[in-house]
Amino acid sequence: MKNLIILLTLIAISLSSCLKNHINSPCENNSLLKQVTTDTLPMQVLTYTSNCQIKESIERYAYSHFLYNSQNRLSRIEKAFILDPTVCYIQPGVDTMEFSDPKKAKISQYFELSYDSAGRLQKSDYYFINSGIPQLTYTYTYEYEYGKIIKENFINTKGAIMQYFTYEYDSNGNVSKMSFYNYDQTGPKIQYSTTYEYDDKNNPFTIFAGEGTPGINTNKNNITKETTISYYSGDSSSYSHSNTYQYNVAGYPVKANNLIYVYGNDSISE
Repeated sequence: MKNLIILLTLIAISLSSCLKNHINSPCENNSLLKQVTTDTLPMQVLTYTSNCQIKESIERYAYSHFLYNSQNRLSRIEKAFILDPTVCYIQPGVDTMEFSDPKKAKISQYFELSYDSAGRLQKSDYYFINSGIPQLTYTYTYEYEYGKIIKENFINTKGAIMQYFTYEYDSNGNVSKMSFYNYDQTGPKIQYSTTYEYDDKNNPFTIFAGEGTPGINTNKNNITKETTISYYSGDSSSYSHSNTYQYNVAGYPVKANNLIYVYGNDSISE
């Protein structure tokens, strides 16, 4: 047991060190989320471009890199993962190993985004890199109504829709209901639906809105309650989850449940 406690302590210290090395960012806008932490351990660190667009997301076991086209629209999202949590430990005076830093892990997959003539996200192609060769694995396409995505299709490499999500919105542009459908031999069948309630404060995760999928990254406000009805078993069952927040004077959450949000050079205090 003693050895286990020592090992877990070393892992926590090393993960914290790996993330703290990437806190600095060229964009110091205090409304931009820079870090998500627990009381003692960084969970996510974000950096931005000179245009204050999201550039990197560094998490405990994952790294995402965001690239933009000449119109400053998100064009590609590269992802890398650390599979062994104990390797994020950099010894003083020792050269950094290939997988000792989430940013140094090899990119293993990426999304390529394309847009229609109106500048709306048209599709997102997902590639998995196998033995150094990118392979198209699936594609998301989007359908719109009144400028909002109302349907997101999951399409296989043969061009067939296998699954899809539908979205409804409230008067503030937040997703009020999301439903997931899966195809079987007889056609699409609903698997679950989730309804959402919101506060009236600012959602810091809109920095990821360019990824396309409606929800937490596109909502204007923060989710206070979500209720899901599942139809997987044939009989419906429901469950709910609530979130509590503390806010700063600008109306952004500084604490969400047990997570702490840090903006720019702001302190955590309200």
